[in-house]
Amino acid sequence: MGVSHVWGYFVFKSGISPRVPALPEWFGKKFRLPSKKWIGLTYIVFSGVLGLGAFKWTQEEVLTRWRRQHFPSWRVLNSSFNALGLREVSQPDQQQRILRSLPVSTDDSGRLWFTDDLAWVALFLEGESGSELKVFCHSCQDQARNWMPARLGWEGFEQILETLEKRIEREKSALRLATHKRVDVRDAREIIY
Repeated sequence: MGVSHVWGYFVFKSGISPRVPALPEWFGKKFRLPSKKWIGLTYIVFSGVLGLGAFKWTQEEVLTRWRRQHFPSWRVLNSSFNALGLREVSQPDQQQRILRSLPVSTDDSGRLWFTDDLAWVALFLEGESGSELKVFCHSCQDQARNWMPARLGWEGFEQILETLEKRIEREKSALRLATHKRVDVRDAREIIY
């Protein structure tokens, strides 16, 4: 016996009519269904709105995926970091020392790492023999400590640039405050003892 047989037996024995009861006449007068023309128009408008929403959502998703998977060119990286006061570390022994201080020895291509004081930036690029490490430093005298990962691809690059620009603005404002001489304005009528 299937489920339908059991249900039919239950309905028949309980005295519930298996037929669908008709709606009362007053219900049909008060709640009139719209015509087929309006139902069709509603479906068309609803499908258009749904299609536009899906298009916008997929467009944002594709853009986000592209920004994570692709990375800026070496010329863009080098010129951007040089403009913000970071220079490339070209000595192999110093690069090896930085690689030992990083939490990982290899990472995804396009992954950026930076220290909490933003004095060091390390990035893994796709090279001929696997991932290649490039290191930039502000003043290469300090030790690189407390590495933090940035996002992948363009998002990570923009995150680093934004934090570096904020640091530069903070340093400039601190310098302006330090060099700004405080002028003590007093009332000429004031009596000083």
